[in-house]
Amino acid sequence: MLRVAIVLLGSLLSITQVVVGGVRTLVLVVLVVATSMCLGLLLVRVLGVPRRVGILVGAGTAICGSTAILVIGPLLKARDEETAYAIGTIFGFNLLAMLTYPLIGHLLGMGQVAFGTWAGTGINDTSVVLATGLFYGSQAGGVAVLVKLVRTLLLLPLAVVIGLASAGAGPSVAAARAAVPWFILGFLALSLLHSVGVITDAEASVLGWLARFLVVMVLAGVGLGTDLRALAGLGWRPLAAGLILGATMGGLTLAAVEVLRIA
Repeated sequence: MLRVAIVLLGSLLSITQVVVGGVRTLVLVVLVVATSMCLGLLLVRVLGVPRRVGILVGAGTAICGSTAILVIGPLLKARDEETAYAIGTIFGFNLLAMLTYPLIGHLLGMGQVAFGTWAGTGINDTSVVLATGLFYGSQAGGVAVLVKLVRTLLLLPLAVVIGLASAGAGPSVAAARAAVPWFILGFLALSLLHSVGVITDAEASVLGWLARFLVVMVLAGVGLGTDLRALAGLGWRPLAAGLILGATMGGLTLAAVEVLRIA
């Protein structure tokens, strides 16, 4: 449902917005990924978090949340509890981000494109990025997904680097390749159809409503699959590391959006 929702959101953007936005945000996304990984390793030392947990949290914050953690985990030979720690920290930040990002955006008077860029670079899991963007506006949701897809494309090279460093690249790199969002082609196709007038504004509005409905269903499924008791048992250090890293990256990406004058 999430993939279908992302494809449908392509109808809300013109192909020009997609191409220009994708090129403009690529450098920003690369910087976000590199900074997040470095800060994750730094927090490992400061808070005394196990090194593998720090790398997993850094990868999850940098690229695509729990998906990145599940792909990178086998490369590091991470134990189940370490993977659970990392996913728990990402879950905690995602919850706070979904509640606070729209409020901050309205307080700062951010435009749709600016907020979508911030949400796409500062929030982790695709479902939360999409939901947060749509809470702010349809265009913000489309831009947020575009930026997030650019981030997700970096999962494969990151997995290759970590896999080579850990001497166990095979299966997990294949998993990373499978996780790359090839359905972005559908997103681009609908953007092109909207740009040339095959999809009218009225039809795009209906498709946008359907995308929002599907996102609600996805979030409901995520909620049903979340065990709050397991989250409570993770301990404070990994959770603190994830929240600090997420909040820091959120602040840095917000500053970058302002400096680059993305409106």
